[in-house]
Amino acid sequence: MNSTECTVSSVSTESREWISLAEACRLVGRSVSSVKSIAAAGGIRTDALPGCRLRYSRADAQRLAERLRSPA
Repeated sequence: MNSTECTVSSVSTESREWISLAEACRLVGRSVSSVKSIAAAGGIRTDALPGCRLRYSRADAQRLAERLRSPA
């Protein structure tokens, strides 16, 4: 989704399944720009809120954090 487009999701989900950008950054251990890039590439699902704000999938962020922390 580019910065000029915003589609608010009508999907009804529990709020604890979704987290803020700041919380996603803390969980993944990456910067705001990195998490936004990862989400844009499909690595973390997002859900649009009114005002074109995004919330991020907690499960996706946790999986990514685990993958980044495990030795290669």
